[in-house]
Amino acid sequence: MGVALSPIMDYQMMLDNSHYQQRGVFESWVDIQTGEEMKGATPVPRFKNNPSRTVRGGAPYDHDTKDVLLEHGYTAEEIDALYSAGILNHGAK
Repeated sequence: MGVALSPIMDYQMMLDNSHYQQRGVFESWVDIQTGEEMKGATPVPRFKNNPSRTVRGGAPYDHDTKDVLLEHGYTAEEIDALYSAGILNHGAK
């Protein structure tokens, strides 16, 4: 009886692997904080009629707070008041 097996690959071996390249296993995006190009695995599972993609890597603390609150009906003045009152904060600097 045969046994299914595969070599244990490090990251560079995976990047160079022709099967992974053909399947589009890795993608790139620009890091918000450093501006550097990052590379990582694509989301899984992948669906033919509804493909997913990475829009960006993890955002810094408080990066989207104001935009999200504006989308939910808060005014800029209300958001500023929440920061002033200490209810929201910009995180450690």
